[in-house]
Amino acid sequence: MGTRRTTVAAVVLAVVVLAGCAGGSDDARTPGGSVSTPAERSPTPSDGPTPSDRPTPSLRPTPSLRPRPSLRPPPSIGSEVTITGVVAEGVEANCLLLDAPGGAYLLIARAGVDRALFRVNARITVRGHVDQSIMTTCQQGMPFLVSEVRPA
Repeated sequence: MGTRRTTVAAVVLAVVVLAGCAGGSDDARTPGGSVSTPAERSPTPSDGPTPSDRPTPSLRPTPSLRPRPSLRPPPSIGSEVTITGVVAEGVEANCLLLDAPGGAYLLIARAGVDRALFRVNARITVRGHVDQSIMTTCQQGMPFLVSEVRPA
């Protein structure tokens, strides 16, 4: 029976020790301490904006200003094509786009091409080819190297 008394005494001692750890002060705390959630405490200046101060991002894609239905596939890269459309301003300075049924094409004039015909809202026909290896600051449209332009 000595082993049983030692085991019982060890269990009682463990319960007393653990109970003492749970709440050794006089204030009204729950056993095991307390947890404060962000809603229960006041924010401090170092906390930064609260979740309600931050804008909620939209999960829906932002629609473009002008929807462009794809009536036909865009020309294959490198092949010479003729496209008719309306010249539009790009979002960046000095960037002009051709709005056409196949999409938006960034107009890049080759040497000798009359850029005076690239007027906003002008309907034109261009001949040239798509070159996606060109890096631009325009950030929109497929780069289209224009070798010939005429009013439509």
